Amino acid sequence: MDTEPKGYAGPGGSTGLKVFENIDHFNDEEGRLINNPYTRDGSVDFYGQPALKEKSGGSRCAMLLIVNELLVTLAFTGVEVNMVQFSKSVLRQTNAEASNTYNRLMGTTYFFSLIGAFLSDSYLGRYLTCVIFQAVLLIGLVVLSLSTHLLLQPQGCGIIGFSCDPHTPIQLAMFYISIYLGALGYRASEPALATFGADQFDKEDPKESLSKTSFYSYFYVAENLGALVAETILVYIETMGDWVLAFRICACIAVFSLLFLLSGTLRYRNFKPSGNPISKFAQVMVASIRKMKLQLPTNGEGLYDIQEGDDSNGVRRMYHTHGLRFLDRAAIISAEDTSMVLQKSQAPNPWLLCSVTKVEEVKCFLRLLPLWLSTVFSSAIFIQMQSLFIEQGAAMHRTFLNIQIPPASMTAFDIIRSHGKPGWIPPNLNYGHLDRLFFLWAILAAINFIFFVVMAKRYKGIALVKREDTGEEEINITSNSVYVV
Repeated sequence: MDTEPKGYAGPGGSTGLKVFENIDHFNDEEGRLINNPYTRDGSVDFYGQPALKEKSGGSRCAMLLIVNELLVTLAFTGVEVNMVQFSKSVLRQTNAEASNTYNRLMGTTYFFSLIGAFLSDSYLGRYLTCVIFQAVLLIGLVVLSLSTHLLLQPQGCGIIGFSCDPHTPIQLAMFYISIYLGALGYRASEPALATFGADQFDKEDPKESLSKTSFYSYFYVAENLGALVAETILVYIETMGDWVLAFRICACIAVFSLLFLLSGTLRYRNFKPSGNPISKFAQVMVASIRKMKLQLPTNGEGLYDIQEGDDSNGVRRMYHTHGLRFLDRAAIISAEDTSMVLQKSQAPNPWLLCSVTKVEEVKCFLRLLPLWLSTVFSSAIFIQMQSLFIEQGAAMHRTFLNIQIPPASMTAFDIIRSHGKPGWIPPNLNYGHLDRLFFLWAILAAINFIFFVVMAKRYKGIALVKREDTGEEEINITSNSVYVV
């Protein structure tokens, strides 16, 4: 029996058809009740048509992305986690210089996350973002393995106590370009990959919704497992001086990770990019400032909002909240706006009139901003500690059962020691004051934690308008729905 609904039209069909959204059953041509074979959350397949539950997404696609995350984390962590030791042994840098090299790399890496998230949500979509930037990661690792071969002169250098010869500017340029390409490729794809994996489960389906929640747990287990393998096995190879071999292994792992990602291309569930969030933020701010003289309605009554299905990007409606009320002016329907609202064929000027949903999105961002700032501070402390842990490890006796533990493995075992002698981060850490530095970080982390708790208690989550389980409305055809005549 054909499970396709009667009168189904794809994205290229004619307009003016009736749509049943988020229903579990509908009648076939003979009037029999059949299950809705399509997802209810508006996801589409590779061809832009409504995604079939049985032929797209689900645990199989999610598992591909979890394995991809494990491999891609293993590939990049094998490079960045031992960058301090590489900077000292190969690039001939001091402890302070090596720490700064690592901190700059990691700071830039986290900035690349913002770029990836922006491009993913605004223009490229999550799948393309993952594919493009993981390809960039692969290119960076290949160039790194080639450039490192030129840096390891004389033969046998690059181990603790045996630094390499000085390098030419071209050699150093190739090295820095390669590691920052790798950082761009890894971090820009990370936020898109996590969300893309969750997209494989229909949040409107009770069973798949539970799997969607569990996915993040498995995803971060895979991320930490990949980091653990890199911080133990790969760094051991690097510490023994086989930097080129280790980086080639990382490049090969990146190839396999990209193949895992591509293998599910035709089965993945996708969502269309939702547009530039910066322009949306600016529109709400401009519209609210232009209407500063208008009186705010009580309880949000009479504010303009979209109707479910009016947005081609599948944006869910949000309930109005009472916080940050000055932004509500952007949704006030003025005399100038009334004519455009009544003429449904003409969309309101977004710089003059914004929907309640768009206003609530801006409110949500502003409420999250303090929490986000607190995580930035804690990440900065974490990066500083990571670099100094490795420098400490290099100054320690690291023999255990006749096995030399690599300094970079200290991040995995979390070994913290300090001799408490004069100085901050001198070339010989035995005469440093890392104990005082760690104590200062502990105080700052405690202050940051208190700030986070206060802001978290003040935060109010968003409330989405519940979609109708049944019902029928006239809208133009989009690729996010099941259409029936």
